[in-house]
Amino acid sequence: MTLRGKVVGVSGDGATVTLEQPPAVRGGNPRRVEVKLTGQTRISYSNVGPNGATPTAGYLAVVWLLDGSNNTAARATFTRSGDRGR
Repeated sequence: MTLRGKVVGVSGDGATVTLEQPPAVRGGNPRRVEVKLTGQTRISYSNVGPNGATPTAGYLAVVWLLDGSNNTAARATFTRSGDRGR
């Protein structure tokens, strides 16, 4: 399963991130999902500066969950959102 959303929270130890996913229907409420990052999670970063390679609130995330899991990441990509040079 793949999850996409904005990081709205990070635990103090960085082992859990909370993603806010867009509503399933227009006008609905966004869904929040807590995802566990482990020592085995492959993590990558895009569009971050020096010292930016850490899960951070405001980043956009794509998370691939471990087979059979509903909350533990096998792989995660974090991207700093921004104006993309506009």
